[in-house]
Amino acid sequence: MGQKLENAKNRISSSEINKFTYCNYQWYYERLYGGKKLRELKSEMSKKLEYTVNPYSNFRRGTRFHNESYKKIRMQKFIFRMFIIVVMISFIIAVLYFKVISGV
Repeated sequence: MGQKLENAKNRISSSEINKFTYCNYQWYYERLYGGKKLRELKSEMSKKLEYTVNPYSNFRRGTRFHNESYKKIRMQKFIFRMFIIVVMISFIIAVLYFKVISGV
């Protein structure tokens, strides 16, 4: 059914929590394959593609990915907050409107 984790221990360390909060994909694949295997896979793929590794390109890509993710999250929070505000204002207007109509 599922793959066996390379790092299948029951406890998660604080550094793993830090990795997960930074990038849950990184944490998952490192837990699934192990760091050594991931480095080997990356090296093999680079050789196949004849890619020269620039250590800063991965950093830039990762930074760009995380910045885009944070923008999406912030926008979702903003939209949700605006929705809540609109619902609250609508409720207040409805209550005031019915008080005026009923003459209370």
